[in-house]
Amino acid sequence: MAGGLVEEIDGWSLSVAGWTVTRCFVDPAAFGLLIDGGTGDILRVYIQGRFTLADGEGREQSFGESNDATAFAPLLALMARAVARIFVSRNSELSLAFADGSAIHVAPDPLSEAWELEGLGKLMLICPPGGGSPITFE
Repeated sequence: MAGGLVEEIDGWSLSVAGWTVTRCFVDPAAFGLLIDGGTGDILRVYIQGRFTLADGEGREQSFGESNDATAFAPLLALMARAVARIFVSRNSELSLAFADGSAIHVAPDPLSEAWELEGLGKLMLICPPGGGSPITFE
């Protein structure tokens, strides 16, 4: 299995550098990405909470504050973007860094699961309500 979970001092990273966003999807409560490694392995990122997208110059835009699907339209620019790093902190903050310097950051939500990562064989990580160590299923 390519793209496994690697434990680090302050959290975990996924070995997905160079993988590409092949699909963006929106439903009434969430935004998601499919990230493809080109070898049959796919990672699904599902964000159900508030999050920010920073461009390569550090300008941030917030998402997830509205159930209006059109509010997610700027995120379609992530299509075909190469991933540099995906990192989950020990408090379940999720960061997706892209090769062009842009990044998505998702903090834990106090009341609900802010994000899920699924794929890479049987890997699944879920941000628990309020943060803390992510729930893992492998």
